[in-house]
Amino acid sequence: MKSIINGKVFYKGKFHEDLVLVYEMFVKEVFSVSDYEDYKLSNKIIEETDAKGSYLLPGFIDVHIHGYKGIDTMEGDPERLEELAETIPMVTINQAKYLGVENRMGTLDQNKEANIVLMNEAFFIETTIVKGKKIYENRL
Repeated sequence: MKSIINGKVFYKGKFHEDLVLVYEMFVKEVFSVSDYEDYKLSNKIIEETDAKGSYLLPGFIDVHIHGYKGIDTMEGDPERLEELAETIPMVTINQAKYLGVENRMGTLDQNKEANIVLMNEAFFIETTIVKGKKIYENRL
């Protein structure tokens, strides 16, 4: 199994800084960071990614958002970016529902495909994971 720690996980409609995401091809679990050490003792984590404060979003079709309600993502203001959380369903779960695939993608819920995008505070993509495999990683 693989895990992502130290990120701002978009889960259940808002960002959480105290969650760990565990995945393989599908999301296995999302739980409190305080339970992670015990979890690692009883589960084999073969790869651990430190998100270093990046945003973890469900990857689906397009998380390409320039701005919303006068908020410009290029400004990189963390407080204002939190306000963008209400736009995320437009490019994730709503598109999955439209295409009839919401039962397998569009959120970071357990048993959904591990399609994950890590974005920095300026919303530039750092890492892209599709069905549990890293397909892109910014190494700059």
